[in-house]
Amino acid sequence: MAPKGSARIGLPLALGLVAALMYLSLVQSVPHAALLGFMAPLPLMIAALGLGLVSTVAACAVGAVAAGAVAGAAFGASFLGIAGIPAILIAYRALTRTVGPDEKVRWSPAGNVLAWLTVASMVLLLVWVGALPPHDGGVRGWLEAFLSQALDMLGDQVDPKERREITRMLSAVLPAMIAGVWMLMAMVNAMAAQAILTRLGQGLRPDPDYLGLVLPRWLAALPLAAALTWMVLTGLATQETVAYIAANMAAIGLAPFAALGVATVHGRLAVGRQNAMLGLLAFYGTLMVFSIWALAPLSLVGLVRFTRVWIDRRRADTTEG
Repeated sequence: MAPKGSARIGLPLALGLVAALMYLSLVQSVPHAALLGFMAPLPLMIAALGLGLVSTVAACAVGAVAAGAVAGAAFGASFLGIAGIPAILIAYRALTRTVGPDEKVRWSPAGNVLAWLTVASMVLLLVWVGALPPHDGGVRGWLEAFLSQALDMLGDQVDPKERREITRMLSAVLPAMIAGVWMLMAMVNAMAAQAILTRLGQGLRPDPDYLGLVLPRWLAALPLAAALTWMVLTGLATQETVAYIAANMAAIGLAPFAALGVATVHGRLAVGRQNAMLGLLAFYGTLMVFSIWALAPLSLVGLVRFTRVWIDRRRADTTEG
C-alpha cells in the first residue's frame, strides 16, 4: 500500500538520510564501515522498488546533500554516483511494464535491468576517465602512480619488487574491478530491497525470475565491440589509452554473462538434488575465494546459455512463422 499524506514526503527523506549515514561510515571510525558502505544503496533501493521514481530521486537528492554537507561536495557527488544513480536506474527500468493482448501485465525482466546497469557502468567509467587529470602515462599511468602512493603508505611491509608487480597487475584491471563492484552493489542491494518489500507486502512489482535470467540480444555486442577495439589498437603507441579502456570495457561487458553463469550453476545445483544446500554453499564459497578470477569461466557458462536461449527462440519463431 503506497504511503499517503505527509508519509509520501517524509519516507523518501528518511530513506535518503539513512543511506547517507551508512555511506558516511566510510569516512568515520565506525565498526564494520565497509559493510555499511556496501549496503548504503539499500534504503534508496527500497525507495526505488517500494515508492517509485519520483520518491527515489528525492531520496537520492537528500542523501547527496547530507553527505556533501558533512564530508564535502566531492563526497556528496560520489554518493550520488555510487548509490544514487543505480537506484534511479532501478526505479526507472525495473518498474517498466507492458500490457499484452491477453491483458496480462508483463514487468521488465531482470535481464533487461542488468543490461542497463552494464551500460550505465560503462558510461560512468568514461565520465570518470574524462575527469582524470592529464598524465604522461595516460589513464593507466595515473592509476599506477596512485596505487604506488597507496602501497607506499604500507612502508616496508611490501617488498619493492612485489610492489611494482602488484601495481602493474592491479592497474591493468582496476577500472573493470571498480565497475564490477559498482554493479555488484546495485544488484545485491536491489535484490535485498525486493525481498524485504515482498515480505512486507509493499513491493510495486512481483519478484523477478532470477534463475530464469535472460539477457537481451544486443548486450552481446558490447564486449564484442570492446574486445575488437582492444585487439586492433593494442601495440599502437598513440592509442594505448583507448586500447586500455577498451580492454576494461570488454571485461565489464562480460559481467552480466558471468551473472547468467551464476544463475545457471545455481539452478543446476538447486533443482532435483538431495544435497542442494551443500552444493550451493560449496559453489558460493569457491566464488568468494576466487572472486574476479571466476569471471572467465562463469562468463563462458553464461555465453553458452545465452547462445542456446537465442537459438531456441529463433527456431521457435521460424516454426511459428
